[in-house]
Amino acid sequence: MKSVFKIIPYLLSKAKEGTPGGVTPLKLQKLLYYAQAWSLVFRNKPLFFEEIQAWVHGPAIPEVYREFKVYRCNTIHAPGSEPNCQTTADEQEIVNLVWEAYGRMSAKYLENLTHSEYPWTKARAGLSSNQLSNRSISLQDMKNYYKSFAEFNHQPRISSKAFLKRKNVDSVKGSSLRRNLTSGMGSVLNLMPQSSQYLRFSPIDFSSPLSDAESLESDWEKVGSYFQVTMDTLKKAENKNERSAF
Repeated sequence: MKSVFKIIPYLLSKAKEGTPGGVTPLKLQKLLYYAQAWSLVFRNKPLFFEEIQAWVHGPAIPEVYREFKVYRCNTIHAPGSEPNCQTTADEQEIVNLVWEAYGRMSAKYLENLTHSEYPWTKARAGLSSNQLSNRSISLQDMKNYYKSFAEFNHQPRISSKAFLKRKNVDSVKGSSLRRNLTSGMGSVLNLMPQSSQYLRFSPIDFSSPLSDAESLESDWEKVGSYFQVTMDTLKKAENKNERSAF
């Protein structure tokens, strides 16, 4: 496995093919994150060994930040020639795939995209939006999440659904994702009353509490709102039963 600095020159060389706004340090971080994710999916192994952390502005590699922070919000200069000697053919295929999929997106769009996706949001669970953190993003979470957007027809490709900031849980084969999202809540869902007299008053599907979620953004807030609605409807049902007893 290589260092990320063996991958960066080839990735930056792709920018010479034409990129609106060029590749800034922020955009580089996001492209490297997606390159790592899709390498895990399509090659079943990481592209580089450096850790990716869940920073305020999305996934980031500390070593890459320190190397390119001098550019601030400016475009990083691409190498003068194709640095093919530092990367293998299959590594280049991953970089090419990621570049074709994400290369023309702005740094801000990519930041917001990563903010809407499970690996980053899970790593930052419990943190405020502007709270600094060096928490690592799990490679296993990355692989499990992004493989839901992989297509293996004639050749590996990334589904267009992966580029949406708002993703329906069912569109990413959400059963395993729902298990991940709810695992931190223990078995509390199983403790909720599920008799027909309560369920007919409640709009919640207890067996799949996130099945109608429109987005992966603010997952825990949405779960919390589900519980609030559920408790309200249960209370109404109990009050109605008490009144009918007289």
